[in-house]
Amino acid sequence: MRLSLLVSSIVFCVVGGSILLDQWIIGASAEYILGTTILIIGICVGLFATIAALGLAISAALPEGRTPDSTMSFTVVPPTTGTVPQQPVPTAMPGPVHGRAA
Repeated sequence: MRLSLLVSSIVFCVVGGSILLDQWIIGASAEYILGTTILIIGICVGLFATIAALGLAISAALPEGRTPDSTMSFTVVPPTTGTVPQQPVPTAMPGPVHGRAA
């Protein structure tokens, strides 16, 4: 989202600045300059929506970062007495339990 906002803002400043400055120099009417500004804003909003949609589609297609081996995580429980070292306690991640759905 930040990239699409940055790109569309830069496009508006570069393209809009050039076109609007040229129109001001040649003495175009205020309505004509306003219409051109609204048209450029519409193009930049469309560019923003296109880049944002592309980014959302790519992020939806990518996996969430889990590997096939990461179905189980381990949590180390702090020792209560201090004399016996504690072993990591497995905590199940969401998913099938012994071949059945949880």
